[in-house]
Amino acid sequence: MRNYFTFDDKASTLYGVYITGTGTYNAPERAYETINVPGRDGAVLGIEKHFENIELVYPAFIYSNFKGNLSNLKGMLMSKVGYKKLSDTYHPDEYRLAFYRGGMEVEARTQHDAGQFDIVFECKPQRYLVSGDTVTTFTTSPGSISNPTSFTSRPIIRVYGYGTLTVNSNSITISQSTNSYVDIDSEVMDCYKGSVNMNGLVSFQANDFPTLIPGSNSIAFSGNITKVEVTPKWWKV
Repeated sequence: MRNYFTFDDKASTLYGVYITGTGTYNAPERAYETINVPGRDGAVLGIEKHFENIELVYPAFIYSNFKGNLSNLKGMLMSKVGYKKLSDTYHPDEYRLAFYRGGMEVEARTQHDAGQFDIVFECKPQRYLVSGDTVTTFTTSPGSISNPTSFTSRPIIRVYGYGTLTVNSNSITISQSTNSYVDIDSEVMDCYKGSVNMNGLVSFQANDFPTLIPGSNSIAFSGNITKVEVTPKWWKV
């Protein structure tokens, strides 16, 4: 089997491009604040920082129609703006959010109408699990959802109606409105319904958006909330 990647729903096979996956297993670096204390050996770790973006390099190959396929591939890659979903056949149960920075060194074999080159993406550090995009629906209270990873996730929670939603010990109040639902997006820290801003309808007792810790997480709701849909956004590195 020849392996390939998919970027923003465009498979590289559409452009005759196949890859090897030597760089797909790399992990991101965690940024730490280090403090040097006079008279003390070694650096002291300060506040733990976030994971850094990671560079993902696909060694790529085109076996036929090299000039046309390469031109079409570059057109597709360069037309994308911002982070897009990136997946490959080495890790079919995962995806990344990535952007293509540009630049490409090509080794062409014109006599065989083929060539090889590296495609370099810059990716957010998370490897999102495809299973984390599956919605879990709660219509009775309480319930629970289990995080199968070692990392705290930031879910998207759609709440129908109004009242109080409690995720673990974090209580969130949704005010009454004429809208059928509101999305609470913990990753982007925003509340909305489609393109309509809903932040004015949502208040957080803990002054923070809800998260799902490793292991079991309780979901409860009261008042006139009729249904809660959780997209958990599981991830690993």
